[in-house]
Amino acid sequence: MKKIVCLFFLALLLSCKSTKIFTSGSVKMSNTGVETIPVQFINSLPLINVTINEKDYVFIFDTGAPTVISTAIYNELELKPIKKGTVSDSKNNRNTQILTRVPQIKLGEATFHDIGCVVIDFSVPELSCYNIQGIIGANQMAKAIWKVNYSEEKISFTKDSTQFNLSNFDIEFPFLTKPQQTPLLKSKLFGENAMLTFDTGYTGKIEISNFSETIMDTVKKIKNVAVEGVSTVGIYGGGNKEVNYRFVTDSITIANTVFENVLMETNTSSLLGNTFLKNYEFVMDWTKSKIYLKAINTEKESFNTFGFSYRFLENKPIISIVVQDSLNPIKLGDEIISINAINLENLTKEEACDYYINRIEKNLKEINIAVRRNDTILNFKLDKKTLLKE
Repeated sequence: MKKIVCLFFLALLLSCKSTKIFTSGSVKMSNTGVETIPVQFINSLPLINVTINEKDYVFIFDTGAPTVISTAIYNELELKPIKKGTVSDSKNNRNTQILTRVPQIKLGEATFHDIGCVVIDFSVPELSCYNIQGIIGANQMAKAIWKVNYSEEKISFTKDSTQFNLSNFDIEFPFLTKPQQTPLLKSKLFGENAMLTFDTGYTGKIEISNFSETIMDTVKKIKNVAVEGVSTVGIYGGGNKEVNYRFVTDSITIANTVFENVLMETNTSSLLGNTFLKNYEFVMDWTKSKIYLKAINTEKESFNTFGFSYRFLENKPIISIVVQDSLNPIKLGDEIISINAINLENLTKEEACDYYINRIEKNLKEINIAVRRNDTILNFKLDKKTLLKE
């Protein structure tokens, strides 16, 4: 199974007065008028380097969230709270967080001034392994026009729309926005309307909310694969155990463009993410409320799996997702002891992070796995199977 789909999407539950903090700020470009920065694309998560108060940090490039800084940065800068607001992540986990403004955030030679942000403690294991200290969010991105190309590992931005030639961008996504400026795309699946969040912090392809009874009824009637467990992780950690479905739809309409034979999944949110976007170069322009896309790859997706996935909890690899199949011997909650004789017991935090980012089984077609279940060690030989493909 592909690694756990990590979501770092933040939905702000604030009054209209409170959300004004996310309209503040400006950007000063360098003399060239266009800034190009490298993006490190690890496990489908775009990471960039930023400079704050002459110190370098790793941030997520995330249209699904507002700008976020860590508690450590907040304390180092001796910032003051402007407000407090209730923040919920993609799994509907909620907490009350400080809202403030960062005086300066540098990306390359360009400087963003007085950007509204949320202060969060980045203690979730999936975040701490990347040494992430913040998020460049949609409210900050809205100050410029952005061109993103994951395959070339670069992101460019400007305030002058004429700097980007859009003549060969043949898809346009008009979008609406949330108060934090996150783009929303009008979509239709199985005759049902839906709003997809354009979310570069979502590592999957397309996820549709399982709260739509009409869509879920249709999904259960077509060929699907049911998976059980904690399949997504938000800024506050994993959600509750649940059953979701992988399936291939005949077509989905996204902002008036029809896409055929698309591998999708159900979950608690409706999102369009990086497994979709990696096949495109795209430009985001908040002044025109449009996203422009140009196809650069034609790679088809398939759901290939050993029947399970796992998270590292207290440095232990614990089975968190299983395919619902009577022949699948792996169970939720099993602790992985070894994969192909590589011992995964008694790991340090650094070792656990290394195995989390560089999965042993990632490029293998068969594995020998040992798990602990109720104080009993069980050994299995598993073959990777293709259960769905576009």
